[in-house]
Amino acid sequence: MAVGGATLTLAELSSAAGQQKARKILSDIASSLGWNFDTLHERIDTWSKSVSPVGLAEMPAEAPPRRLINRLKPLGEQFVEWGKGETEDQIDGAADAQLAADFCRETWRLATEFATDIDVAGKQPSESLRNWDGTIRTTDSIVYKLLWILDGWEQVVKLWDQAAGRPREEQRAALRDVVRHLPIVPRDELPTTSQDTWSSLVNALRKQIKPVAGEGAATIGIDFDHMLRLERLKGAPL
Repeated sequence: MAVGGATLTLAELSSAAGQQKARKILSDIASSLGWNFDTLHERIDTWSKSVSPVGLAEMPAEAPPRRLINRLKPLGEQFVEWGKGETEDQIDGAADAQLAADFCRETWRLATEFATDIDVAGKQPSESLRNWDGTIRTTDSIVYKLLWILDGWEQVVKLWDQAAGRPREEQRAALRDVVRHLPIVPRDELPTTSQDTWSSLVNALRKQIKPVAGEGAATIGIDFDHMLRLERLKGAPL
């Protein structure tokens, strides 16, 4: 937090001197906005509750959505490296790896943009609070979209984590599960700059997804082993 050249870190808030400094900074912010201290405190509390589901980058305890965002980029790189090990007769595995990597990369990029918008507001409290109504509406919207974009990715990460160190054939099957569960973001809900990219990803996904073994026009296939694997993932750490 910074105002008028004064700065305050989260670590400082653990000391009495840091708390006095925080009150001085907040009082200065309130004065600059023409508010009393209680009004400012109430609005900061409201903003804090709004961002609490995703946290801030500088928080000592990483919020689960932040932890998930930080997993996506390296996960995409893992898929790329794994795909390089596929032979010419395993083009489906290589294609799955590349598609999963592309989804990871684009989800990470979009989620990072939204998370950065939240962090910027936290680092510039005076500017953010000056337009209070707009700030809280925007913050609520960004948090909602960020959580929505990340929805389903924890399961994908765990699916691949559990395949680590296993025979390549089992990893190939796990990657097939990953592709079947890649979270899709509807095109119309995306920023204009991301819509074409996501349309291409979704089209590629539709071409690569194949029916579960046993499924057909006249039968409904139920993959019980797959269902059990997903159930076991619920308690696995991220």
